[in-house]
Parts: sequence; structure tokens; C-alpha cells
Amino acid sequence: MKVFSIANLSVAFVLIGAPLFYFGFIAELGDPYPRPSPEVMARARFYSEVCINLAVALLIASLWLSGRAFSTAPRRSLTALALVVATVFGFWFL
Repeated sequence: MKVFSIANLSVAFVLIGAPLFYFGFIAELGDPYPRPSPEVMARARFYSEVCINLAVALLIASLWLSGRAFSTAPRRSLTALALVVATVFGFWFL
């Protein structure tokens, strides 16, 4: 795979992973409505955990790919790094 493709892929992973992470996290916030059955609540929790875990994996993969492509595509690598840092700080302040 070309280094420029790797750098583009790292930015794409962040752009997919950040909203997915926030969606999974916000789905866990708040008290659920008491009427649904426990099975429905367990399924909703499972989906939010899958979203969070997939997003974290995408963000870590993005950091790894941007580190690999830094020597030839530093701007895109630093863009991916900045977006990951912004995602983490955004989560911190949420």
C-alpha cells in the first residue's frame, strides 16, 4: 500500500471513529425508560459497547497508520493526530 494511501486511510479512520465513539458513549448516558424488557435494554447496551470498542480500535489504528506515514506525509499524519487528540479532549469535557 502506498504511503499516501495510508495517510488518507488514517484520516478516514478518525472521521469514522470519532462520531461512532460519541454515538456509543451518548447512548450509555441517562436513565432508560423503565418500560422496555431487560432483553431490549441488554441489546441496546451491547450495540453501544460495540460502537465504543470499534471506535477505539479505529482511533488506535489511525494513530498507528499516521505514525507509519509520517516520514512522507507529515501534514496528513499530523491532521489525523490532531483529530484524535480533539476527540479525546472532547470526550474529556463531555
